[in-house]
Amino acid sequence: MLDYVYDPIDGAFRLVLAAILLAVAIILSRYKDIGIEKELIVGSVRALLQLSVVALVLTAIFESDMLILIAVMIAGMIVLAGFTSAKRAKGIPDPIHVTIPAIAIGASTVIVLLVALQVLPLKAEFIIPIGGMAVGNSMNICSLFLNNFKRELKTRNSEIEMRLALGATGEVALAPHMRFSIRSSLIPTIDNLKTLGLVFIPGAMTGMIIAGADPLWAAEYQLVVFFMIIASGIITTVIASRFVRDKVINAAEQLVELEY
Repeated sequence: MLDYVYDPIDGAFRLVLAAILLAVAIILSRYKDIGIEKELIVGSVRALLQLSVVALVLTAIFESDMLILIAVMIAGMIVLAGFTSAKRAKGIPDPIHVTIPAIAIGASTVIVLLVALQVLPLKAEFIIPIGGMAVGNSMNICSLFLNNFKRELKTRNSEIEMRLALGATGEVALAPHMRFSIRSSLIPTIDNLKTLGLVFIPGAMTGMIIAGADPLWAAEYQLVVFFMIIASGIITTVIASRFVRDKVINAAEQLVELEY
């Protein structure tokens, strides 16, 4: 481990220096008239406040190591992720009823399985960060799936209507578009897996190496994280595809008219 004691003053100074990178991005956005300066500033301030609060909460949870607090933290992540992902499904009726259950089932399944197999210790400092990765990536994959599926519904509407008119069930009519949307949502994750360690060293491995862990141990845990991300992502999209089908196909096996 690194022989390092955190100094708040030194940390704040380093953060100010690193903010030069943000200033460069804002200047480039202004110069090229991209128009994201306000979003960058607001997002950065929100990130600072959110991370500060999370750091304080995590400190309290790590010191208590109570299972109920760990569960509440993960549940809070899932709910927030569900609301965030639902924004990508505007036009689909009650998208929150798709995103929260899908993310909850996808993320919690892999977390419980890893703990049951004793791959992860049942400790807050392991469960919360790695559980957060599972929830966050499930959210991203769910958002991509819903965004792709909405595009499929819009561009392939006539094909779907034709299958339904010929007597196909909603499940059969939507099947090829569901498969395409699921595959598309997983492309970034699969590409990251293929180039793991060659193109980039991901966050979990980087953090462990910086903390002084053996690189082989860091690589082992990074693979665990990626296997978890892939499994949770597939589970999430499969569950989401089941729930969203009921939102776009009515009881008469007709396609519901959506606002795009």
